[in-house]
Amino acid sequence: MRASLSFLLLLLAVTLYAQGELTTVSGRVVNKQNGRALAHVSVSAPGQGVSTVTNDDGEFVLKTQSRPSTLLFTHLGFHSQRKYVWLPVPSS
Repeated sequence: MRASLSFLLLLLAVTLYAQGELTTVSGRVVNKQNGRALAHVSVSAPGQGVSTVTNDDGEFVLKTQSRPSTLLFTHLGFHSQRKYVWLPVPSS
């Protein structure tokens, strides 16, 4: 039976900053029930054609050409989950 990813994923410490024309989104995915890092979770920005995978510590860095408003998290054996990302407007 597939567990719901909404019970197992928690996005922590999402950092967004612009470097020239690239936007970098970084964070950590952990098991909400026990706080352990989730490795090998696919993280993508829908519609932008970019994705990455969390490392053994559950950490990820995703670089995009434009600022994503949602991230899609998928992991084998779990339902996919979309998370809204609040994006601060860069200062001039």
